Amino acid sequence: MAIRLVKPIGKDTRRIDAVALGLRVERNGERYQYFTLAATGQQLHLDHDIVLDHKFRSAAASVGAEQLREELAQVVVPLDDPRQAIDLALDVERVARRLESGVELPEFVEDQIIETWIE
Repeated sequence: MAIRLVKPIGKDTRRIDAVALGLRVERNGERYQYFTLAATGQQLHLDHDIVLDHKFRSAAASVGAEQLREELAQVVVPLDDPRQAIDLALDVERVARRLESGVELPEFVEDQIIETWIE
């Protein structure tokens, strides 16, 4: 299985104060299920102000992939229409801790596989 960073489906955050991250789970090289992880502007700015960190996207993608691995064990996937995204709340606290930890974060780009594992 693999998790690929993609554009979020059905989430246009240009006109609202929020961040959305698209992740697609792939199984045997085929699209399996889309997920959208989102956080509100209040969570990102007032609570943490982490969105200004230049490594925010990498930390969010890394934490998002971890969240997906945890969710896959609990959520029935794929949906009847796997092109529809399952919405999850991005764990902003975890992203903040990742940024504060000083751990080296890779620069993720759209359409890049960011995590793989064997079922």
